Amino acid sequence: MRPLDHATLSRLMTHSQRLKHLVNDLYELSLTDLGGMTYRKNTMDLAALLQESVSSMQAQFSMQHIELALHLQNAPVIIFGDHNRLQQLFVNLLKNSLQYTNAPGVTQVTLKSEQQQAIICIEDTAPGVAEEHHEKLFERLYRADSSRNRTTGGAGLGLSICKNIVIAHEGKITTSNSELGGLKITISLPCAKDHL
Repeated sequence: MRPLDHATLSRLMTHSQRLKHLVNDLYELSLTDLGGMTYRKNTMDLAALLQESVSSMQAQFSMQHIELALHLQNAPVIIFGDHNRLQQLFVNLLKNSLQYTNAPGVTQVTLKSEQQQAIICIEDTAPGVAEEHHEKLFERLYRADSSRNRTTGGAGLGLSICKNIVIAHEGKITTSNSELGGLKITISLPCAKDHL
């Protein structure tokens, strides 16, 4: 038995938080697999939602000495989607970038519309992911055997949940190498038909 001291209690809290996140992720993933996750879709400005998501993460990025930059086009980008689920998607992707980007570093978020699609790119500085791992990153429980695979990393469920949210919005999500030196995640979502 270990002595009951502050360090032991701190370790127990950390492990229990990890288990809580794992259980929550497994629950969310099972809901998306079964079609049981509820979506309340409305016409919305994706630019405003991205601004809100980035703002909510700004302090965490600053604490880790990683610059979080957002680049939006001047006009609104209107889609038909679920505000809460899309915010969950963007925050999950930003947390992933925060966790796997070396400090000092940069995470860059861009939004543009082209060919009736809203295109969101989230990319970061080193380390990157070898190309042979890109297609598998969205598989559940998969973690690339690279410098982005940290001992403090998650269980490999977050990107699977993200993919399911994107698919539920009739969109696509892909990964590629970023010109910044890390990973680039690109999401395309259909623009609302009344606003094309």
